[in-house]
Amino acid sequence: HSKTCLNPRSHQTLNLPGVSNRGSTGAPRAESAVRATAGIRETAAALERGPAISLTLDVFLNRTQSQYAGTNLAEDDPMTTRLFRPEGLPDFRDPPLVETVLSVQFQPLGEFSLAHVGLLWDKYRHTFPLVEERAPLNAVRESFDVPSSRHEEAMIKAEPPLPRVCFLNDSRTELIQIQAGRFIHNWRKTGKISTPYPRYERIRTNFRHEVWEFQEFLTDEKLGKLAINQCEITYINHIEPCEAWHGHGQIEGVLRTWTPQRRSFLPESEDASIQQRFVIRNVSNSPLGRLHVSLAPAWKEEDRSPILILTLTVRGSPLDKGINGAFDFFDLGREWIVKGFLDLTTTDMHRAWGSTDVGSLAAE
Repeated sequence: HSKTCLNPRSHQTLNLPGVSNRGSTGAPRAESAVRATAGIRETAAALERGPAISLTLDVFLNRTQSQYAGTNLAEDDPMTTRLFRPEGLPDFRDPPLVETVLSVQFQPLGEFSLAHVGLLWDKYRHTFPLVEERAPLNAVRESFDVPSSRHEEAMIKAEPPLPRVCFLNDSRTELIQIQAGRFIHNWRKTGKISTPYPRYERIRTNFRHEVWEFQEFLTDEKLGKLAINQCEITYINHIEPCEAWHGHGQIEGVLRTWTPQRRSFLPESEDASIQQRFVIRNVSNSPLGRLHVSLAPAWKEEDRSPILILTLTVRGSPLDKGINGAFDFFDLGREWIVKGFLDLTTTDMHRAWGSTDVGSLAAE
């Protein structure tokens, strides 16, 4: 059996194998759930056909999870909650992740104005009803040439730059940020609401749909086409004290790359910060992007207890032309971030976060 979903943009139909239209008179719930999951597997490739199909499939997945609540489907098949998560990626039951950011940078839209921002909000306000303004972000490009002497230019414009406008959901856990040369989606934990991480696959699906809506808006308003020149994906982690570390100076309990040194005079360091960079290359050894890693000490606002902020950012050019090439880069960046996170952090921390990768715990 199959269920037909309508693509609202192109009126293209999408058959989802294994999903019955018979309702309660069909197969038992658990059997239907297994068939539904098999259908989702067969339809995974359809995600790349267009944003509307991605969104329709995502809505279908939510409906399927609700319909088969009470079965052991979610426990037996993590695809029901993780939307085509690739195999072989490290995973944790309680990761320290507090924010995920996906960003596309493009050639500035010369005619884009605050009036357009108001019109654009109508496309997103049902999900993001709150609005804030912030200073615009500077353009950033990864360069792999030999470093040259520092050069700065002062630019004087006749009018102030367009602000960066943020559309937020009611709980302020998700937002999109828009300016003349950037489009960004953030998911974040907030102090008041402990929201489970929705996982990269769902954030990616939502952001892909939002970017396509933005492109459609630019086309309708005759503002041009997105010329994406940089993509950026960031994971921000707040690492709290545990048996492996208690103070800001005990970084060796968190990072494998930090080894304590024997000292005859100096006491334990009060704190420390680390920055590392790793070039991402293709099979021909050409650079595709760069992974930036930073570790910095901080204090929790609630109780002033120490934390370490571990930030991993992958930035580079799209892997191909258009929006699809940008999202291919996001997938590459996500892989480098999660595998790099596992490489950089200690086995003690993996245990504290509930690693599901037995191999990583046996590595030391």
